[in-house]
Amino acid sequence: LALNLAKLGAHGEAELSFHRGLQIDPSNWHARIHLGMALVDQGKIAEASAQAEILGRAVTAADFPHKSFGVFLARANCPDEARACFEAHLARNPADRDEIAMLLAAVGAPLPGRASDRHVERLYAQRAHGWDEGSTGPTGYQGHRLVVAALDELMTGRVDTILDAGCGTGLVGELLRDRADCLIGIDMSEPMLAQARQKNIHDKLHHGDLVEYFDRHPRSCDIIASAATLIHFSDLAPVLDAAARCLRPAGLLACTLFPNDDDPESVAVGMLNGLAQSGCFRHGTGYVRRVAAAHGLRVE
Repeated sequence: LALNLAKLGAHGEAELSFHRGLQIDPSNWHARIHLGMALVDQGKIAEASAQAEILGRAVTAADFPHKSFGVFLARANCPDEARACFEAHLARNPADRDEIAMLLAAVGAPLPGRASDRHVERLYAQRAHGWDEGSTGPTGYQGHRLVVAALDELMTGRVDTILDAGCGTGLVGELLRDRADCLIGIDMSEPMLAQARQKNIHDKLHHGDLVEYFDRHPRSCDIIASAATLIHFSDLAPVLDAAARCLRPAGLLACTLFPNDDDPESVAVGMLNGLAQSGCFRHGTGYVRRVAAAHGLRVE
């Protein structure tokens, strides 16, 4: 109950429910960690610090959740302590190195150039079957609608070829099918592509890396539509360079990114509310304009 209240933003009510749970089981470390996060979200730093002290005395427990505690500490502005927790989790769980690399970047380690293929494939294998359901309603996933809304403003009519880059289950393709003679999709997640194949929207579907596809198909498309895909690239230079060469003259690239409101001129790892754990980055508007210009593109 407390977790759901916290997700709804009812942090005060969540706090009360966490306390009730901890009265039943004081060693529920996950409940105590999430209580600490709810306190941080309310600005109750002294109370959050008290929870952190209790948790700090339990870090040697066999089942202690170092990763979650690290996220709490990072959100409480304790980067050194968070880094130690992330490294402790990695020592016990070396298979999680890709996710931990993202979390370490959130507390000062160098940014990876992009989320690893293995990390992305694992994430979308878990999400494939429920992806479309998560796009319904005004509070659900909106990436496909944002991309198509941008193209509505910029397209002057039907085109020859649209490349749906990071096509996933085909949400973008469904909205763009009647605007191109040829609609091509590419994605590195086979479970997501399996969902797209069932819809039979695209003329062609490819399993693979989109940058490699761009490089192999110069001047092959009029539009590249890419929803919730470039968010997994820290350094946009390689993908924008390849996209510019894949586009025909006067071509359009429409994509979604998470904004880096902290510094418009730089890139940062995603927020520790789940974006970082999902291999996502935030890009400043100035950074995007600068990198785009360096590769022959202009931001509209």
